[in-house]
Amino acid sequence: MWLQRDQHRVRILQLDRPKARNAYSVEVMQALTRLLKDAEAHPEVRVLVITGSKGCFSSGADFSILSNPSEPENYAALSVDTPALIDALIQFRKPLVLAVNGVGVGFGATMLGLADIVIMASSAKIQVPFSKLSISPEGASTATFPQIMGYQRAFWFLTSAEWMTAQDCLESGLALAVVDDNQLITEALARAKKLAQLPVHTLIETKRLLRRPNLEQLQQANRDEIDSILALLEHPAAMEGVAAAREKREPKFDEY
Repeated sequence: MWLQRDQHRVRILQLDRPKARNAYSVEVMQALTRLLKDAEAHPEVRVLVITGSKGCFSSGADFSILSNPSEPENYAALSVDTPALIDALIQFRKPLVLAVNGVGVGFGATMLGLADIVIMASSAKIQVPFSKLSISPEGASTATFPQIMGYQRAFWFLTSAEWMTAQDCLESGLALAVVDDNQLITEALARAKKLAQLPVHTLIETKRLLRRPNLEQLQQANRDEIDSILALLEHPAAMEGVAAAREKREPKFDEY
């Protein structure tokens, strides 16, 4: 599920569910929440790097969660596990680097807004298909994306379900650098190791000061987004949207 290794005070977490296209199941979310807290508490970890495997960063939330939202386990995943993970990312005190090695969909895209540094492979691209699922965004992206890329670009990306290439992400400010695919981890680790040479208390304090003006806004966005998703999933349009995604066809929203 999550592969972990430490190098020079940098911890690397790699999501390894290639058959599921690195989707976030309940177990994956719960595990990452624990791993974030562990990395934050570990005295020898100064920087955290998260990446994917097999050319896929993450395909987002597991469709089984959205298909049967009223099931107790799925409802808990949506109402408890998802916001808990997002809150753990929002409150993570140490530098967080994302090495986006391929496609990022849904949460695999919105989590970019919660990172301190995003390095993308040149072939990587991201998409948020929320509108096609007839649900609203998550990952506090309704707060982070307008801040990073401006309102109009954020609105278009979060509603149109169009893809953003790595170059688009670079130009919008969502990524710091784009590198050749085979140089991604090398570049991400080089940046992380440079930070890890600095005093950890300085890194934590600088991040605190940078995050402070928007911290409450991000936390409120997380809560509001989850409430919205839970409400929208009760609408018949969401059933059509999720079914269409599972069946790999365009949704039919003429009635809604």
